Amino acid sequence: MPSGIVRHWHNERGFGFITPDDGSSDVFVHMKALQNDHDYLTIGEKVEYEVQFNSRDNKMEAISCTGGFYGGPFASNGGAKKGSYGKANQALMNLVNRFAPYSAAGSSGGSNASGGAEVCKNFKNW
Repeated sequence: MPSGIVRHWHNERGFGFITPDDGSSDVFVHMKALQNDHDYLTIGEKVEYEVQFNSRDNKMEAISCTGGFYGGPFASNGGAKKGSYGKANQALMNLVNRFAPYSAAGSSGGSNASGGAEVCKNFKNW
């Protein structure tokens, strides 16, 4: 099975492009080709995929692809350019906020369970 690196991923539209390791032209990949109910790929992620020729577009496309993750329920904003950026970006932001030291400060109801409030308190005293 050929392998490559995810070059680009459009969160809102659920597709992207893989740069093959063999140096051939980029391969289109849609989220429906991802396995295990995954619907999001990360730029720079190493993946393996199966390709077939798409006669409508006259290009190669992935029909199955390893890697990625499940980004949660889709939250569409009707194609608008502002507001929600789709489920993949929401999942990524949830992950970032979980591990960001300042994100929990004040949002945990006074609890220091995540350590965010202590970091801010120490910063103020410094």
